[in-house]
This record gives sequence, structure tokens and C-alpha cells, in this order.
Amino acid sequence: MNKLTKWAGTPNVADFFPLLKWLDPRGIMRNMVQAMGQAIRIVEKFVKERTEERKSGRKKTKDFLDALLEYEGDGKDEPDVISDQNRRTIILVIKHDA
Repeated sequence: MNKLTKWAGTPNVADFFPLLKWLDPRGIMRNMVQAMGQAIRIVEKFVKERTEERKSGRKKTKDFLDALLEYEGDGKDEPDVISDQNRRTIILVIKHDA
């Protein structure tokens, strides 16, 4: 997350000269995509480990990740379950704010 924040705050020449955007002269977009990929892989690993632990009968800890995995909505005002993509986004945002 620190790398992602660093690249997000770095001035980009391509923001001032739109013709350079496709070139990515300072490599900021490439580095942001790489950092976000690493963060997503870490979150996916946590979720996969917890899912496997739950299948093997581990005692539930009732932490935030367990709450996300157990969520069931009514399907009217909220979704039936939280998708994997939304779960990753929620975890990344919560982790970044903490």
C-alpha cells in the first residue's frame, strides 16, 4: 500500500501533456498497476487461507474477514452475497485507512 500511495502522489508529466499518456514516460502507471497487483494477491491469499481454515472446521474468530465471508443480504436493497472483487476492494480500502 505504501508503494501504491507513493505512485499515486507522484506528479505525472502525462497529466499535463495528454499526448504522452500512452507513452507513460515516468512509468507511473506501470508501477501503480504492479503495486496494486501485489496488494490484490496478498488480500486474495488471506481470503483463500481463511476460506480453507473455515472448511476444515476452524473455530470462527468473528473478525472483519469472517463477517465479510458470512455476509448474506436480502437481495432487495443489497446483494445476496459480497462478490470476490468487492471483498478485495473493501479490505484494501479498510487496510489503507487504518
